[in-house]
Amino acid sequence: MDRQAWSTEGAPLYTYRKFHRPDNRTCPRENPVGRYATAVTSVVVPLLGVILGAAGALLGTYLSARVTKQQANDARAAALRAERKIAIEAFLEVAQHVEQAAEQRYQKGKAPQDVGSRTHQMWFRQKCIELVCSSALNQAAIDYSYRLNNLCYKQLPAGTDIWTLFKPYRNTFLEVARRELGIPSSDASSDTVASPVAYEKT
Repeated sequence: MDRQAWSTEGAPLYTYRKFHRPDNRTCPRENPVGRYATAVTSVVVPLLGVILGAAGALLGTYLSARVTKQQANDARAAALRAERKIAIEAFLEVAQHVEQAAEQRYQKGKAPQDVGSRTHQMWFRQKCIELVCSSALNQAAIDYSYRLNNLCYKQLPAGTDIWTLFKPYRNTFLEVARRELGIPSSDASSDTVASPVAYEKT
């Protein structure tokens, strides 16, 4: 059904048109709230997916970088431990040769001819200990080296077993070296550990 409004000149201004469904019920108007909700959902849901995806990627990158950093730290620690082990073994090898020179001097009254070369090598290896090891281990190496050096060049005490003069310092060095390398302490050497000030350097 159409209804028109007429102007004063007799021309229609506008027409009212009412739609009827076949069952004579008026067609309901479209709900604007539902249309807005549909529009928002179509935009927000994909946006949330993008945000969650980006957050997941960032979290994965962070965790991966953290694991990589820890692996790098572990590798550096392992490399340093290997360097320290090499330095310790090299020092002990030359210290053994100096011990032999001191023993020969004690037993035969004369040190071997290459005693100077042996002690120079010992002090060089002590400096290598200083480069890569802790200050505690370096001090133990210095104490041990001074004791051996004195036994090779200084006046030997009469009536004293030479092995009792250097063994405590060797045990001290070995004990500190074990801690440096993360090796459990040896109970056998705990009773013969020397005091750092129990020797004379001159």
